[in-house]
Amino acid sequence: MTTYDSIYALAWKRTVAILIGVLMALVINRLFWPYLARKELRKRVSITVHHIAQFYSKVQALMVQGHFDAPDKEHVQQLSRAVQVRTMHTWLLHAKTRLMRVAATL
Repeated sequence: MTTYDSIYALAWKRTVAILIGVLMALVINRLFWPYLARKELRKRVSITVHHIAQFYSKVQALMVQGHFDAPDKEHVQQLSRAVQVRTMHTWLLHAKTRLMRVAATL
């Protein structure tokens, strides 16, 4: 004959397990996340500003050379795609680096 826990005992066990999980997540976020998030935010802002500077310099070069008299939709789209590709490439490199760091700590 099998014995089953009452529904109240099962609910109590699950409640305690969930509360422990939530508390552990809060503790980890309070201790480790702010430092990592601040560091990551600083890197991302730096990369974004760098990409904006590159985009601006390309637009200015086209205007100085006379190839970009008025905002032509095709030129803007080409430059936008180039920035998006470069941003995605940079993001993938950073993701790969973070994964390698995490794997090294395991």
